[in-house]
Amino acid sequence: METSEHMCTELDPLSSLIPSRTKLYCLNPIGIGTALVEGIPSYVMRVAEAHRISVRHLAGQILTDLASPLGLLFPAGRAKLCNRDGFRTQPYAISGVVDRVELWIHALECGTGRSDIRLLSMWPFREALGERMFSDKRGWCPFCLQMWVENGTTVYEPLLWSFEDASECPVHGCPLVHKCATCNRLLGALAGNSHVGHCSSCGSWLGSSGELVETVSNPSTEGVAAETAEIARLLERIPAIEWSTLADVFRRNLTTYLESVANGNISVMARCMRCDPAVLSFWIIGKFNPHLGNLLRACQHMGISTARLFDVSAPTAQEIEAANNSRVRSESKVMVYPKRMRAELVHCLREALSDPMPMTLRSVAEKLCYTSSEPLYRASRELCRQVSERFRAQSKKPNQARKFGERICDPATLRRTLKESLKSDPIPSLVEIARELGYANERPLKREQPELCALLQKRRSEYRRTQREMEIQILESALCEDPAPCVWEMCKRLGVRNTSVLRRRDPELCSRIDERYRSLKLDTVEGARNLARAALEEVPPPPLRLIQKRLNITTDIVRANFPQIGKQISERYREYRALKALNWRNIHLDSVRAVITELNSEGIYPSSRVVLRRIPEGTRIGRMALIELIREAKADLGISD
Repeated sequence: METSEHMCTELDPLSSLIPSRTKLYCLNPIGIGTALVEGIPSYVMRVAEAHRISVRHLAGQILTDLASPLGLLFPAGRAKLCNRDGFRTQPYAISGVVDRVELWIHALECGTGRSDIRLLSMWPFREALGERMFSDKRGWCPFCLQMWVENGTTVYEPLLWSFEDASECPVHGCPLVHKCATCNRLLGALAGNSHVGHCSSCGSWLGSSGELVETVSNPSTEGVAAETAEIARLLERIPAIEWSTLADVFRRNLTTYLESVANGNISVMARCMRCDPAVLSFWIIGKFNPHLGNLLRACQHMGISTARLFDVSAPTAQEIEAANNSRVRSESKVMVYPKRMRAELVHCLREALSDPMPMTLRSVAEKLCYTSSEPLYRASRELCRQVSERFRAQSKKPNQARKFGERICDPATLRRTLKESLKSDPIPSLVEIARELGYANERPLKREQPELCALLQKRRSEYRRTQREMEIQILESALCEDPAPCVWEMCKRLGVRNTSVLRRRDPELCSRIDERYRSLKLDTVEGARNLARAALEEVPPPPLRLIQKRLNITTDIVRANFPQIGKQISERYREYRALKALNWRNIHLDSVRAVITELNSEGIYPSSRVVLRRIPEGTRIGRMALIELIREAKADLGISD
């Protein structure tokens, strides 16, 4: 007995080194600390294959129980909607920074006994990055899958393939595939029957042994490759990240770039990064975390490494210099105002006044890296005026004779064109002829052919005078027309663009036309009102639409000028229609009653079918209305239905 107790005491230290039994196989994750680190969906698929069970069974029954202390992977209400265990296709967000990622990490770590499952996700970045970073659909590189099979290595799906902004493979440089080549369907990240490297819809192999097609390099593909490379650097740094201080490190490094590159001016930094200044300030103060895609593009415009923003070490002098070079390159595209004190700007303006060679105000602004002279005017408007006057006084030179450019057309062509214009109808103006020949104005024509131009102008004046007289005659004749036209109608007759032009030419005639048209309109409305009032005495009363058609007016005219009369016409017509319908009903009721009485005297039961046969065809009433009349007549005669 003592011996057995002694042996147990000796084995106790060894038993403490043996790990406790786990519910799932302790599979080693692939690629931790590298750019091609495995993602949680891929790890779940490999664990399910190792146990020869489906992903639906593993996640819906085993992992759900293991995650229960922190919460439920799948709410109970989903079980009836999806299946018995409540599993549904999962997105790539289970590898992100949302709250549900912690449930998956806890369940997998409890089931496998491993403590590095969180390194298969972006969970360490939860304090520094926003939630939106992954694609909605499954993505893969068919050449990587085929290469791993041929080399005999473990097939898996890297986390890098799941990012929305990583749309190409870093190994082969080809775009990632999102549709199955067999069934042509988009796939979810983790379906109930998912297998690594296989389609979850048709089960076909997703790898490809075909030839790799080289993509043509262009700015868009280069930007995609740069974003993919930055995401790869972020994934490489996941094991070394201290998540508790990551947000502070990110804001500190971003503030360092702000002070070193933009002198603390957020607007300058935001313009260079091509983002909103308010968004950049929120990133710096920590009001909200940046989305990964927005951060990648902003850093790319500024020449900053996104991965280095999350590094504990401060930016180096070379990195700050590269960011400064990017800012200088962007100053030619965007208006960037460096942060300078007013005294510095006044000193530069005084130096420009004392310079032996007078300078323009724009050259002084460009020397200070400004794209506009507005900051200089804000500093000292008086000094800016003196700089401008000094340059203008020095640059004034005696007037020189103007040197005309080369001749556009030869004198013979010009003369022939002017003679042809004299015979045309209507005669064009000199400006129109000059533009047809390619001149900016008519001065070269007058210089080359002054006599023809003078004759053309004279003919043009006569033509315009004739046209003017005809226009006046047409306007005067419009005053005698019946019905009187409006000014807009006269514009259409004369070919004038709008009434403003015609009113400027003939204000008196246009005002007389307006007065005549208004009086005619009033007379028309008054006459329509009288006729509509007379329609109230007509028998039978006509409908309002017939009155409008008779008077050639619209509903809007009735509502605007005599709405009460219109309402009375409509109400009178409705009463007439109701009375007419009642008369028709009484007539049909009498005929039905007569048929029922006749059937009853013959000893035949007056059912609806029999009565309908006796009623003559072509009756202007519907079948259902006749049945109602039959029931009413039978009730009046005391016959049970």
